[in-house]
Formats: sequence, structure tokens, C-alpha cells
Amino acid sequence: MRHCIWCGYMNNYCLYILKAGITLLLLSVMQSVATAQTTPACICKYVDTGMITHVESEVKNILKGPPSDSALDQIRKLKKIKIEASPVGIAKGRLLDNHMLNYRATYISRIEGVYDYSDIIQQNINYTTKVHAVKDLPFNVSVFGRYTNSAYFRNYVDFNIGLNGKEVAGLAKDKYQQNAQKAYQAEQQMLQLYVDDKLAKLNSLSDEFKKRDNPECLNKYIHYKEILANKQVYIDKIKDGEDSISAAVEYVSKFDSIQHSMDVLQRLTDSLKNEYNNAAVEIRKLQKADINDLKGQEELLRKYAPYLKKMHVDTSFVDEYRNKFWEGFQKLSLGRSIATSTQLSFQNVSINGVNMEYDLGDAFLSVQAGWTDFGLRDFVFNTSKKKVNNFVYSTGIGIGLRTKNYAMISVFGGKHNPVYSGSQSGSAAPGSIGMSLSGQLSYRHLTLNGEVAQSTYAKPVANGTKNSFSINDKSNKAFSCSFYSILPKRGLNVNGYYKYYGANFYGFNAYRLSANNSQWGVQASKSFFHNLLTINAGIKKNDYQNPYVEQVYNGKNTVTTLMATFRKNRWIVSAGYMPSFQYVSIHDTVYENRYQVLNCMASYSYKVGDVPATSTLIFNRFMNNSASGYFYGNSSNIVMTQHFQFDRYSSGLTASVIKNNIYSYVVFDGHIQYMISRKVTVKGGFKINSLSAAEYESKTGGYGSTALTIPRVGVLSLQVDCNYYPDINYKLYNNTMGVLSFTTYFK
Repeated sequence: MRHCIWCGYMNNYCLYILKAGITLLLLSVMQSVATAQTTPACICKYVDTGMITHVESEVKNILKGPPSDSALDQIRKLKKIKIEASPVGIAKGRLLDNHMLNYRATYISRIEGVYDYSDIIQQNINYTTKVHAVKDLPFNVSVFGRYTNSAYFRNYVDFNIGLNGKEVAGLAKDKYQQNAQKAYQAEQQMLQLYVDDKLAKLNSLSDEFKKRDNPECLNKYIHYKEILANKQVYIDKIKDGEDSISAAVEYVSKFDSIQHSMDVLQRLTDSLKNEYNNAAVEIRKLQKADINDLKGQEELLRKYAPYLKKMHVDTSFVDEYRNKFWEGFQKLSLGRSIATSTQLSFQNVSINGVNMEYDLGDAFLSVQAGWTDFGLRDFVFNTSKKKVNNFVYSTGIGIGLRTKNYAMISVFGGKHNPVYSGSQSGSAAPGSIGMSLSGQLSYRHLTLNGEVAQSTYAKPVANGTKNSFSINDKSNKAFSCSFYSILPKRGLNVNGYYKYYGANFYGFNAYRLSANNSQWGVQASKSFFHNLLTINAGIKKNDYQNPYVEQVYNGKNTVTTLMATFRKNRWIVSAGYMPSFQYVSIHDTVYENRYQVLNCMASYSYKVGDVPATSTLIFNRFMNNSASGYFYGNSSNIVMTQHFQFDRYSSGLTASVIKNNIYSYVVFDGHIQYMISRKVTVKGGFKINSLSAAEYESKTGGYGSTALTIPRVGVLSLQVDCNYYPDINYKLYNNTMGVLSFTTYFK
């Protein structure tokens, strides 16, 4: 047995004690090292090393500084997308596209009424396309031609080149919005990168705030607070050193100062965290929202525009877009068109020339100039086919919006058609010039229009005539006023007008008599019982529009309209008292018959099993003189129809009875329309005509039609009607009509 070399005892007790002591010492050292690695140093030690300065700098950098380098690299790539509209330039690519071609041939074996003529053939061709000679400016080009063998119709070819400013502006705005959408999406991604980067920095900064929670520092702070609370005890026992009063005062002061600064900084960082977290949530929602909702995206992006500016990002938005020169054209037309300037001076006149309206922002410009063309009123010129072709013009400039509030002054002039002076010789009346002041005011549900105009006129003198113009002369003045009001909550629409024309006033509105004339009219529409019942009423006086023909209206010049419509579920019931007219040609003179019509209708939709069906009953009463040279004069008409709609075909049956004190006319009409395929449809029917006047006649005719869709070619349709119709001599005459039509669309 061995003995200890120090104490001499057996079992080496000293060695064991030495080993245990060394072990405890090593454990203590390791614990101290571990504690030093995991526990922050005392807070007061950071005062001298710039802890507050460091944290303040970090917060300031987060608040005002740029994102990290990795985020900046991605943001720079997204900055390349800009909001911009393509400038106007020469188009590259297809010059013409969106072609439409329509050919229509019509044959009528006999026309009873205006044209007492036989075997009339008319051929019409219509072609439209878009011309892209200038980039992003689609000019609409249309050509319309007519050929006929009738002496009453002229052969002509009309063309029109039009630029629709609204369409141009719409295309530009759509393209701009597409670019804006891309830019907005890029800005959303940049904001997402910015916010996420800032949140990451704030989260890393939170470790700095944990250091003030060091238990050693807190314990030391509490210890020194106790010393200061018991100054009398420590001031005598400890004059200087670690637990002296001066050391306690210094430590507590530093600790409180740092604590206050850190509290301020933490409140700021917490506020920033909330701000960025809320922004992150809104941006994620925005990225999932409708991509076409640019307005909603714009509002949110405006909210975070300060973030974008910190990243030096362009903050342009859609509503900052400004129209280019070509987009100012509200209308630009070359060729034949209907010119519209003002109600008194230049309206409803068909011209071959230029027709333009340009938006100047807070003002607008209107120009119309060309040669008059009344080709659609062919029968007026009888068999001469003479074309009245006088040059007219109107130009005006206004302030405001033509569709809302504006004031406009305009000048108009030109030569007049012979019909204005009552002459059919073909020699034009002297030219004239005039001025007009017009305007419009819109407020809420009310719109008011007004205009005054005055023109020169040919005043007789000793050696002929001379143009005269005098402000004090009332004979060459005209004025008008109108109003329009909509009251949606009351279901009421009201409009009215008044016009006065002096005998010597020469405007260029079509079809006006050269005489003192005043016209007025009022019309109103009212809905009742939640739109179940609608009543429309109106009255017009001296509403003459066509001085070419003899007016026949039972000696009256007042036109009355009254209509009531009831809709509920499957029922539609209506009753009306309304004006109508008919042209009749007798011995090369055209007459216009005006009369009132009483019209009642009831329709009911239902199903017979699974088959949809509609039954309709109609009653008409013509309030005119049966001796007026018009077949339907002073007659009553009852019509009953029945319609069935099956899966592949439909069928209908109509029965009507027309009677007056001279005749009784009964018609039975039945037809079937069958869809052979999606590309082929046929229709066929018969008509039994029975006329009882001086003698009884009964004749049967038939009709049919087909429509064929030819893939990649077009649609071909044919209609043929071989039937019998009554004439003004109360006899049935045979009339064959046919229509051949072909329409095709191609790029």
C-alpha cells in the first residue's frame, strides 16, 4: 500500500482532493467563458463605444437610406419598364385590314304609290376597310355605289374617309394603360422588395434592444439605486470606489439616459415595423387584384409614392396622360357625310367635302364645307335626274365641352338649292352668309340649349337684288331653345323645343319652307309601378320637314303622340295614338299624306310542353280620309299571330283583316323556318289574299328564303316573294320581289 508523498497517509487522499479541485476550477472557467459568450456586456460599457449612435444610425438608414445591395440589383432591373405612349409615325406592316364587302341586288316587278313603275332593278355595293398609313391612326374608308335602271333613281358612287378621334384616343389610351399595367406591376414588385428589405433590417436591429435587458446590468442598476436611496449609510462607510455615491450617481444617470434613448428608438422601430407590415399586406392584396383595375392600383401606388421616390422610381400615373395631336379630332371626315353644326344654321345636310370637329382642351373647333347632295330624295327630281350641287360651309369656335357646357360662335354661308326659293328650274338662288351664337348648359338632370342666328338675304333693288344685312331687321333672324331633363328617381324624362324662322332667314338646314315659321314640341315619358307601366306623350306644331311635296294632313298642323306600355312577367300590352305618313305619286306630283294611327297590341309568351310559344293580337285604326288616294285610308286592321320555336325549326301563322267603308281585305300567312345546319337555314311560306270591294278576288302566293354561310368565303342569302297586293283601285295586282345579298369579311 502506497502513502501520499505530501501527508504520508495511505490511499492517496490528497491526490483525490487535488484532482477534484482542478476539475471544479476548470468547470468554473468554462462557465465563465460560456457566460461571457452568451450574456451581453453591461449596458453602460456601450456609452463610450457609441451604442446609441450606432442604433440611431441604423434606424436612420432604415428610415431614409436605400435598400440593401441585393434588393437594389433587382430594383434596377424593374426600373427599365416605363409608362409611355407610342408616338405617331409611319406604320410598318399591313396597310389595309378589317375589310367588309357587301353586294345587294333587288328586283321589284311593280311599285305602287310613289313610283308607279315596273321591273325596277337596284344594285348596291358597300365596301369598308381600315387604312393604317400612319401608325396607330386607323382611318375608316367606305365606298358605296348604286346602279339602277329606274328613271327616278340616280346612279352614283359615294366615298368617305373618316378618322374617329374617340377611337384613336381609345386605342392610344388602351396601349398606354397596357404599358401602365406593366409599369404598375413592376412598381408593386419594387415596393415588395423595398418593404421586405426594410423589415429584414428592422428584425436584425431588434437584437440591439435585447442588450439592455442584461440581468447583470439590471442588478447593478438596482444595487446603485439602493445606494442612492440610503446615501447616509454609504457616504460614511464608502468614501470612493465601486460602491461610492459618485459611482452610483454616474451609473444610474447613464443607465436612465440610455434607457430613455433606447425606448424612443424602439418606439420608432415598432412604428416602422407596423407601417411596413401593413404596406406588405396591401401590396400582396394588390398583386392578387383585378389587373384591369388601374384606378385601384393607382390609388394605392400614390399612397406609397414616397417609397418609390426613395428608390428614384418614376411615379407617372394614367391620369397624367395627355392627348396627342391626332387624338384631338372628335370627327374628321372626307367625302360624303351628314354635317352637324347648329340647329339653325347647318344641320341634317348631306355634303361631299370635309366635316371636322377638333377638341382643343378648353375649347373646340368645328368646320364643315362641301357640295350639297340630296341623292337619297331621288324622286323629287322626277325623270331629269338633275343633281343639285351647291357649295356651302360653316365654321365655328367654342369654349367648354360640346357634350356638356359650351358657348360657340359660328359663321355659315353658301348658295341655296332651288327648292329653297320654290324654283324647280335648276338655277340657284343668290348666296348668303350668316352668323350664329349658340350654347348649352347642363346642371345635374337638366340640359338647356339656345341659339340665335341672322343671315343676309337678297333684297330687291331697282336694277335687281343685293344682299342685305341689318341688325334691326327681324325678317332675317332665327332663334331656338330646347331643354332635356332626366329624373331617374321619379322615372321621368321630359324634353321640348321652340324654333322661329324669319321669312328672309337663309340657313342650310334641309327641307325648310321660306316663310315666317314657328315650330314647337314637348314630349315626356313617365314610368309607374316600378317600371311596369310606361306612358309616353308628345305634341308638335308646324313640324314641316319637306317642302318638296304637297302636304295633306286634314287641314291640321298639330301632331300628337300618346303611347302606354305595360310589361309584367310574360305579358306585353301597349296602346298608342301616333302620327304616320305616306308618299303617293299621282301624275308626276308627289303627295305626302299625314294621318294619325291608333295602335293596340297584346303579346303573351309561354310554353307548350317544352316548346316556347308566343301569341300576339294587334289592332290598328287609320284616322284619315278614305278618299285621299291611300289604300289604307280610314281603315281598321286586326292581326293575330302565333309563333312556335322548336330546336331546329320555327313556325308561325298570321291572320289579318283590314276593313273600311269601301273594301274588306283578309290575309292568311303561314311559314316554317328550318336550320339544316349551323351554316344553312331555309324558310318557306304561303299567303292567301282575299279582297272584297267592287268584286271579290282571292289569290295565293308564296315566298321563301335561304341563308348559306360558306367557310372562309362569306354569307350568301336569297329572298323571293311572289305575292299579290292591293292597289289604290282596290284590286289585287301581282308583284314579284327578289333580293340577292352576299357579305364577306377578310383581313
